[in-house]
Amino acid sequence: MAGLRSSETYQWLSSDILGQGATGGVYRGWTKDTGEPVAVKTFNSVGLQRPQDVQNREFDILRSINHPNIVRMFCVEEEVKTNEPCIIMELCTGGSLYNVLEEPEYIYGLKETDLKKLIKDVTSGMSYLREKDIIHRDIKPGNILLSDKSDDSCWKLTDFGAARMLHPEQQFQSLYGTEEYLHPSMYQRAVLNGKKNFGWDATVDLWSLAVTFYHASTGFLPFRPHQGPRKNQVTMGKMTKDRPKGAISATQSGSVTAEIVWSTDLPKTCRLTGQFRRSIVNLIATLMDGCTFDDYFIMTGDIEGLVPIWTYDCSSSRLFPVYVPMHSTVAHYKQYLKQETKEIKKQKQDFLIWNGKLIDSILPKDTNIDNSIIYLGASEKANLHLPHTAKPPKIGKFSSIDQDTQLGRVCCGTLYDISKSVQYFTQVEIQAEKAKDNITKVIEHGLLKLQMIQMEMVNTINNAEKVANMADSLNLIGPSGRRLYGAVKGLFEQANTVISQRAQLEAIPETKFPELPRNIYNKTRHCAHEAKEIYFHMKRRRANRSSSPAEMACHIGQRQRLELHCNSLIALFAEQTFPIMKKRHLATSEWFKEVAKFLRLVCSIKATSQTIARECDQLVDLTKQTVTECKTELGKLRNSDQKENQPTDKDHNLVSSIVAEKGLGNNLTTMDIENIASLVQGELLTIRQIILQNHSLIKTMKLRSNVTSSEHDLNDAIIDETIGREV
Repeated sequence: MAGLRSSETYQWLSSDILGQGATGGVYRGWTKDTGEPVAVKTFNSVGLQRPQDVQNREFDILRSINHPNIVRMFCVEEEVKTNEPCIIMELCTGGSLYNVLEEPEYIYGLKETDLKKLIKDVTSGMSYLREKDIIHRDIKPGNILLSDKSDDSCWKLTDFGAARMLHPEQQFQSLYGTEEYLHPSMYQRAVLNGKKNFGWDATVDLWSLAVTFYHASTGFLPFRPHQGPRKNQVTMGKMTKDRPKGAISATQSGSVTAEIVWSTDLPKTCRLTGQFRRSIVNLIATLMDGCTFDDYFIMTGDIEGLVPIWTYDCSSSRLFPVYVPMHSTVAHYKQYLKQETKEIKKQKQDFLIWNGKLIDSILPKDTNIDNSIIYLGASEKANLHLPHTAKPPKIGKFSSIDQDTQLGRVCCGTLYDISKSVQYFTQVEIQAEKAKDNITKVIEHGLLKLQMIQMEMVNTINNAEKVANMADSLNLIGPSGRRLYGAVKGLFEQANTVISQRAQLEAIPETKFPELPRNIYNKTRHCAHEAKEIYFHMKRRRANRSSSPAEMACHIGQRQRLELHCNSLIALFAEQTFPIMKKRHLATSEWFKEVAKFLRLVCSIKATSQTIARECDQLVDLTKQTVTECKTELGKLRNSDQKENQPTDKDHNLVSSIVAEKGLGNNLTTMDIENIASLVQGELLTIRQIILQNHSLIKTMKLRSNVTSSEHDLNDAIIDETIGREV
C-alpha cells in the first residue's frame, strides 16, 4: 500500500495526517494485531537534529505523566525502514482547539459552556504539570486536543517537545514556543533580536494561556497589527511590550504606522455575557499583567464555581444567564440581576416567577434556556434586547482563490452568527409564551388564596359579632365584651373594603402575540450550512492549488451562490424576523406591564387582608375572653337562682297535704312527693312573682269566689294568698 509506514507494533499512512508542526507530524495509525486506533508522532529533519538529550527529555516527560487532561503516551518505537523514533499516543478524534476555532460556527469564539469546560480541563492539566514541576513552553490552540466529539469529551494538553522540568526557583534561557503566544520578553528576544534576558521562569506559560483563552473566547488573536503579526512583527512586539495594565487586546488598521487601539474588554462580536464575561476579562488581564500559578488556579476555580441562572426579562424580551457563585441566595441573585439589567433605581415592586410560583427564599439552580426564571415588573418598558449580530462582507470582484477562501470563511461565519440571533429570538418567543402561562397561574393562585384568606377572616368576624351581640342582649357584657364589640365594628369596615377591592378586579386580559414565521431558524441554519459547503470547496481548491478553467468556472459559480446565500439570509433576518420581533416585543411588554400592575394590586390587597387576618387572630382571643366573661356572670346568676329555687320544707308540706287530701297518699311514696315538689318548684317561682305583682287582684278573686281557707286543692295552692306573701 502506497505511503504505508510502520513500527514493530503499529502502522499508519503518510497521507492520513492529523497535524504538522515545526519538528514533525502526527498521523492516524492503528495497532497491527487488533486494529485499535492510535496517533503516531514522527520527526522531520529539524526534530531529529535536536540534541539527543532534548529528544529523550520529551520521551521521559511523557512517560512520567498520567492525567485525563494530558494526552497519554503508550510507548516509543522505531520506524521499520528508517530506524527513527516515533511516539505512539492515544488518538483524540475531536480535533485541536485551533481546528475548532477555524470552523465557521466558531468564528467569533466558543459558547459559554464550551469555554468554561475548556478552561476547567486545561487548568486541571496545568495544575498537574505544576505538581510535577514541568513547564510546557508551547501552549496554544493547536496543542490542545478534544478527546472526541461526544457530550462526555474533554480537552487534553499535547506536544511536549518544548517541555522540560523546571523547579519554582529555576529559570531557563532557551527559546521555545509560537510567535503569537510568546511571552513579551521572549518575543523581543526571539523575534526582534532584543537584549538577552537573564532567563524566564514557569510563569511564561501563563501569558500563553491568556492569549489562548482570548483566542478561544473571541475567535481572534488579542494583538492584531496591520497586515498581521507575522508580517508586522515590530508593531506586534510593541503591542505586547507596551501594553497598558488591564488591556487585553490591541488592534491596528489602515497602515503599519496607524495608531494602536487598546481595549480592556472583549469585542462586541463575542457572545459571552454578564458575570461570566467579566470573569473571563479579569482572568485574561490578570494573566497578562503577571501573577502566580496559585492566583491563576484560584481565579479559574471561581469561574468553575459560577452557576448560570437562566432569566427572562419581560420588559426587554431578553433571555440570558445570570452567573452567581455556588450556594447563592435569592438576595445574591437579585444583586447580580440588577447589574445585568443595569437598573439605576428600582421604583416599583418586581416579581421572580419559576414553574408557576413566586420565588421567595429558595433560588432554583436547575434552570436552563428552556425553563428560565421570569423577571417581571422591574421597569414597565424597555427596548428590545438585540444581541450584536455581524453583517456579511460584500463580495466584490474576483481577486484570487486565497482571498475568496478567506472571504468565504468570514461570510460563512457571519451567516452562522445571524442564524444564532434568529435562534435566540425563537427561544425568546417560547419563553414569552411560558412566562404568560406562568404569570397567569401565579395570579389565579394568588386570587384563590386571597379569597380563602378573606373567607376565613369574615367567618372569624361573624363569630365574634355573634358573641358580642349575645353578651349585649343578655346584659352580660363586660370590659372584654365592650372591646370585642368595638373591634368587630372596625374590622367589618376594613374587611368590606378589601373584599370590595377583590370583587372589582377585572379578569386577566387575554391576548395573542405576533408570531415569528414558522421554521425560520431552520431556514437560516440551512442557508448557513449551504454557505459552509461552498467555503469547504474553496478551501480544498486552495489547498490543491487547482486553477484549471473548469475549476475556475466552478469557483465563479460558487462565489455567486455564496453571495445569493448571504442576501437570502439577510432578507430572512431583516424582513421576516427582526420587524416581527419588534412588534411582538411591543405587544408582550405592554401585556406584561398590565399584568404586573394587576399582580401588584393582588399582592397589595393580599397584604392588607393578611394584616386584617392577624388582627382577627387577636379578635379570637378577645372572643374567648368575652365568652369566659359571660360564663362567669351566668355562673353568678345561676348560683343566685339555685338558692331561690331550692324547695323549702313548707313547699314539701304543702304538696304532701294536697296529696293526702285528694286521697293519693296510698299511691305515692315519699320520694314521689319530693320529685313532684322539685318539678313544680321552677313554676312556683314564676307563680310567686305573679302573685306578688297582682296581690290585690288575687284577693278580689278569692272574695268573689267565696273560697274558704279550709278548702285546698292544687289550684287553691297556686293562688293562695299566704303562699304569695311568703315569697
